[in-house]
Amino acid sequence: MLKMKSRTFVAAAMVAASLLPSALPLAATTAAATPLTQTPDQDEHHAGFVNTDKCNPETDANYHPWEQWVTDEWDRYNGTNSFTNRSDRPIEYTLEVTEGVNESVKAMSSGNMWDIFFHGVKSRYGIVRVSEWAVGDKLGPVTVNPGETVRADYGVHMKSFIGRVRTCDPKSGTWRGEPYFGEYNGKGPSTRFVVWHKTTKEGKHRQQWAPVSGNSGDGGPASASIND
Repeated sequence: MLKMKSRTFVAAAMVAASLLPSALPLAATTAAATPLTQTPDQDEHHAGFVNTDKCNPETDANYHPWEQWVTDEWDRYNGTNSFTNRSDRPIEYTLEVTEGVNESVKAMSSGNMWDIFFHGVKSRYGIVRVSEWAVGDKLGPVTVNPGETVRADYGVHMKSFIGRVRTCDPKSGTWRGEPYFGEYNGKGPSTRFVVWHKTTKEGKHRQQWAPVSGNSGDGGPASASIND
């Protein structure tokens, strides 16, 4: 069994982040905003296995195809920070992670082909063994104009999954699970992300979900920011 672990981490504001399927003080208050969640990146969500698909016992007897599905996906938030520009000039805001955290695959199986199965969900759904925020990772920079408040919420996009090898049942003529290879289920990380929130001094708010390059502590910046 592979286990997932995570630790809360803090950040500091700096002036100048198919198988083979504030610096300057923070504002006393900031505008509240509903957390932004990434739209699921694919529609192959199945709650469970289907045992009604037809097969031909004569031609499919020696055929054992893999079946892999994502059952759900969600954003897991790990930390947040905000900054208000109380000066009379634009300021470049950069988020820096000061304490590391990681999300790891947690899975259970009744078979012995985990490596092959994992290769499938990695290539098909982008699931990785570990997605890590490392000390020193930076997000931004973001230009914060006078009177504006910027908030950055960061975390990891997670997916739950199931999988099995199927065999053609000669009695019913339908695809069933192959007991020898077993079934697999679990959850794991895919993409790191940051959600930028920007509120003007007049109270106008906008937000943007941005993927972060790499799945381990590479120090890479967000591939997009609220400035785009």
